[in-house]
Amino acid sequence: MVNDGSIITAAHCIEYSVEGDMVVGKPYFEPIEARGREIMVVLTLVVEPVRDIAVLSSPIHDEFEKEQMAFEEFCDDTNPVPLCRSDFEFRYTFPVHINTHKRTWVTGIPTSFGDASLSVVADEQIEGGTSGGPIINDSGKLVGIVSNFSETGEGLPKSNGPVPYPALALPVWVCRWIFEED
Repeated sequence: MVNDGSIITAAHCIEYSVEGDMVVGKPYFEPIEARGREIMVVLTLVVEPVRDIAVLSSPIHDEFEKEQMAFEEFCDDTNPVPLCRSDFEFRYTFPVHINTHKRTWVTGIPTSFGDASLSVVADEQIEGGTSGGPIINDSGKLVGIVSNFSETGEGLPKSNGPVPYPALALPVWVCRWIFEED
């Protein structure tokens, strides 16, 4: 969750209908699970299928009052994470921390930046089920979303993969609307 009560996740973690275009503001009616709680209905603010990133928000509608209350309770019980909007200097390495689906943290290092994504090498294998989880820097700001990690070789304890960098992968209007300024 980010600081305004929205959820950022990997697009492949939700179901949506799109033919190569961006989805904006369509209700999403499939059950989703977040931190062991089921949230039945959320509003899909945006899905960017190429970068594999989605932003979900509360279903503000009279028909979904129960689901809206469940979403708000989830937000109240979750520590928000602000969006990192800084440019990166890759001549200097910096650690990032990946929250896994087992609620453990794995450290990694971004190795390159381009095309609105980071390439991250993690110290441990990132297991399936972690997709959509946050990747934060030492300042506690969101720098990426777990999207696609793979093994670097048999027996090696590291994994790597490209992850969307939300500040560049999302439309500017979304960033301005849902994220606080640095």
